[in-house]
Amino acid sequence: MLLRYRITRSSHIMCNGLSVRVEFVSRMSELTNRILQMAQHTIKRLRQLSDLIAALLR
Repeated sequence: MLLRYRITRSSHIMCNGLSVRVEFVSRMSELTNRILQMAQHTIKRLRQLSDLIAALLR
């Protein structure tokens, strides 16, 4: 499916006939970035925890 979009004068993005406010889109991308950062942090902590458990089981 081809996505066609244009930004209108009232700071809306028209995407395949659907209008989305630019502010909403940028807020959603900020939220997504924050969730990804939290996930990466969690993965890092889980790796540290599994390393610790492996060291204790040796």
